[in-house]
Amino acid sequence: MRAATLLGALLLLALASGSCADKPWNAWYWSEFDPDAAEPTTFLKTDEYVIARNLWFHVQRFFAVLDASDVDKYSTHSPDVPFSHNIAAGKLPLTNASLHFHNIQAGVLRGTCLWVDFPFPAFPENMGHWAEALLPIYSALSDGAWAATAGLAPEAAHLSSVIFPNLRREQVQGLTWVMDMLRLTLRPGLKSPRAMPRVLFFDELESLNATSWLGFERVLVVHSRYAHPEGRNGFATPEHARAFREAAYAAANVSMGGPAWQAGVAPPVITYLLAMNHEPVVNNGEVLAALREVGDALGMAVRPYSVTPGAAFPSFVASMAKTGVLVARHGPLLANAVFLPPGALVLELLPYNWEWHGISEIYLNLTRSVGCLHHFAWKANSSEWVMYLEKEDAKYSHWTAEECSSRYCLEAHARAGMIVDTDTVKAALLDLLPRALRGEPVQQLAERLPWPRGSQSREGTGLWWDLD
Repeated sequence: MRAATLLGALLLLALASGSCADKPWNAWYWSEFDPDAAEPTTFLKTDEYVIARNLWFHVQRFFAVLDASDVDKYSTHSPDVPFSHNIAAGKLPLTNASLHFHNIQAGVLRGTCLWVDFPFPAFPENMGHWAEALLPIYSALSDGAWAATAGLAPEAAHLSSVIFPNLRREQVQGLTWVMDMLRLTLRPGLKSPRAMPRVLFFDELESLNATSWLGFERVLVVHSRYAHPEGRNGFATPEHARAFREAAYAAANVSMGGPAWQAGVAPPVITYLLAMNHEPVVNNGEVLAALREVGDALGMAVRPYSVTPGAAFPSFVASMAKTGVLVARHGPLLANAVFLPPGALVLELLPYNWEWHGISEIYLNLTRSVGCLHHFAWKANSSEWVMYLEKEDAKYSHWTAEECSSRYCLEAHARAGMIVDTDTVKAALLDLLPRALRGEPVQQLAERLPWPRGSQSREGTGLWWDLD
């Protein structure tokens, strides 16, 4: 009797365990999988985007289930298919894909899933990298050619979901700017402008049962500058930029337009943008004094604006809407320059040896894609304009821009204080601003002060005790 009772208890426990084990298969975001309807993975590649059909996730990575004869169709001499900037799909060549599909337990994410590969996952608060990722997506969704490439009927040409395969939810918690930008970006690709698609992060993938497979019916990957063949950054056309800016102003409840806007004449306000938690400018007082001299000479107001990336999205848009000249050290907050009114001018203060992978031109390329903004820079071209935070960092003071490509050299210059040549900055503004305020064309004025190139090493360590 005891044996029978024990056996019954074990059976009940086994059933309960089986029931618990089944729970992960019934995730809220996927649909049932029909192995008879499954097909191998395919990729359609253009200069602007990649469309993958039947992509798979299993045990912490993505796979392309391929017929053995197609193993080299999408890449040769590699175990992976290059897919996005940071992520590749491992090749899974099979002689009988149907047999494989009948021997797995899986779910499928139906419809089109927008894949957002964040360029640098270690810095999710960086607005500049978000702009690099999202603005090309907005253009691709506005253009709509991806749907025709995928062979979709008009009623199916919309996004069903969005996934951030290399970010966790906790990394963007509290960053309201990111979520507001995402809503604006997705709008052209939604079935209803008011209905956000389901948004997934790596958390959902990580929580899958280790024996389960998750299929993606269709994945759209829009190329950022890191994957685009021409390295293009920002909007594809000025028309896309205008539509995005109009939507941003409306979302922030900020008025847009008027005679000055139409004429490309920016507000008579110089804004000195200051990050509260990084990117220090050592001689801020001197910079502000120089800007006030420019303002007095040209009849413009000057205001310092201190803010953090955690500030509300409407506050950034409202501040940019009232700005005619934006002056700031190179940093994430400059991504908001895309919200400046037509004819506005940006003067960016570039750190020493800040050239790796084109990072010195991130914000230049973003504003250029808008089409109606002037953008210039003063660059610290020698270590005399640097105040290193730590003694150890000074060993990089004589490195060339080409040599400064390691993480340690870049971080040393990212945290170092910058000393701005205020005389040069003031002279540049006094020369450029009257022309910008008269409505001189962007391309024509850009020739007057070309973008600075390279860095020159000079004597001196750049340490504070060696500065005169």
